[in-house]
Amino acid sequence: MRFFKQIKNNLSTLKNTVAQIDKSKGPRFFLFFDIIYCKLRFHTSANEYLSYHFYDYKNCFRKNFLLKYHQVHIYRRINNITFTRFKSKLIEKIHDLVQREIILVPACGEAAFLDFVKKHNVVVIKPDRGSCGVGVEKLEYESDEQVLEFFRDIKKDMLCEEYIHQHKSMNSLNPSSVNTLRIVSMRHDEHNIEIISATLKAGSTVNSFTDNLYGGGIVAEVDVESGIVSTFGFDKKNNRYTHHPVTQTQFIGFNIPNWLDVITLVKKAHSRLDENKIVGWDVAVTEKGADIVEANSAPSPMVMQITDGKPKGEKILKILNNKKNHIYND
Repeated sequence: MRFFKQIKNNLSTLKNTVAQIDKSKGPRFFLFFDIIYCKLRFHTSANEYLSYHFYDYKNCFRKNFLLKYHQVHIYRRINNITFTRFKSKLIEKIHDLVQREIILVPACGEAAFLDFVKKHNVVVIKPDRGSCGVGVEKLEYESDEQVLEFFRDIKKDMLCEEYIHQHKSMNSLNPSSVNTLRIVSMRHDEHNIEIISATLKAGSTVNSFTDNLYGGGIVAEVDVESGIVSTFGFDKKNNRYTHHPVTQTQFIGFNIPNWLDVITLVKKAHSRLDENKIVGWDVAVTEKGADIVEANSAPSPMVMQITDGKPKGEKILKILNNKKNHIYND
């Protein structure tokens, strides 16, 4: 019974996907079977087929897209996930490159935690192990009792960080969230770090705390050479934004401040992770330069590719598909 129910759900998904594609792209039955073909040949989901406009491309172009399949099944074969799964381990590696103060709780003890929060007034609490902005909170000092009560409710390892005060230009996008850059870098060796893609991320509402795409954020492509935004903004539902919905700041042409500092920082940090060939870095831009927020050993293909609908995987897939590079077991 479950088998037939799954088939029914899959057929429904396919029909809904085809219904969202402009009729000028081809006959309905052709698109229906083309989605199935791409699933079998490239591991493309129906949502990816739609989001990346697979119906517009030939196989020679389709094969270079990074997909959820690669994120889940392949990245782990070439990367040591320790330094990206556990944020504290990454900080140990690059502590001198980080601008803000960070402590590990509850290991620091309640007295140190209280002193830290009082010192900075506003801090960010995030799980040591986690992703997609899940479990991230902002804590503002009101009283000793309030802070200590918060501390006593902590049940797992967390990082407590000084709140990042972003550059005024980045603040103009959305002042309620720290709007970061997702920089994906490839490590050839210690002295050769290549930047594969750069994406601006911004919270989408007046109450947004995080800029994560899967948490409702908006992303836009950044030209790696110039640091200037080159596309409209997009959310996870593929809605397009010419201007930010909160501040009306235009996306195309937005100039990322301190761009050279961002690229230099990423290259320095990745040079220290000799067991990680591909890393997705979240970087905040400050008045002083740039600051690494965290790193990801399996950076989201959607964040990299939804903005311009172009594949970013040609170089990365050569590494992922070459079994000589699979230094970690499944």
